[in-house]
Amino acid sequence: MSIGSVSILYIFNNSIFLGDDLFFHKGRIDGLAESFKNGNYFPKINYSYLKGFGYATGIFYSEFFLVIPALLRVIGLSLSQVYIIFLVLITFATFLVSYLVRYSFDKVKNKSILFSILYTFSTYRIATMIRRGALGETLAFIFLPLVLLGIYHIIFKDSKKWYLLTLGMTCLVLSHLISTLIAIVFVGCLSIINGKVLYNERRRFYDLIKATVATIGLTIFYFVPIGEQLIFQQLRVRNAPVFNISEEGLSL
Repeated sequence: MSIGSVSILYIFNNSIFLGDDLFFHKGRIDGLAESFKNGNYFPKINYSYLKGFGYATGIFYSEFFLVIPALLRVIGLSLSQVYIIFLVLITFATFLVSYLVRYSFDKVKNKSILFSILYTFSTYRIATMIRRGALGETLAFIFLPLVLLGIYHIIFKDSKKWYLLTLGMTCLVLSHLISTLIAIVFVGCLSIINGKVLYNERRRFYDLIKATVATIGLTIFYFVPIGEQLIFQQLRVRNAPVFNISEEGLSL
């Protein structure tokens, strides 16, 4: 199903649909593959950009999951082939994870399959993957259900499964930071709304703290270089807005 959907949606007349960020992410994959070939297994500078001068994509954009397509590129597949294969794997993983998460609630297969189909092939996700070419956000769709399941167990069910929240949030961080921020807001709001439960059952609150600390510990290797750059470098995103909403938006 994942192979067929990606093939039908993404390939037309033997051509790849040019999503908004397609070339950027293909450059990330290609640069990582070249670094592997040169014996640099933890690159922070991607030399496929700016005519060989390089760009620090490895600092601000996690390349953790890009190891998969980069290795396929190293063994000789074309850049387009590895990109499409990676999308197929992401689509399959999204379907599988969403199915397992939904199934864990009531053990009903039909409802779980229906949920997985609606989630995996939702209009927004397909547009994100194909039209926008937002690879990181497409990856994030795999782990959002896991975050939901983790916080659900902490507040309402078996809080000893706090590690599910840690796993989901860690993978989100290594996929897409904006999705991570949205998930943090969601988890925070849900925790505040159910503050009475967390207060009366302190074990649940402590398990939430465990999940938070564990997530920070597992992702600190990613945030430290970002923090260093934000402190010691003058970056455009710090000094001036990328765009002005009041100027770009339309009045109602």
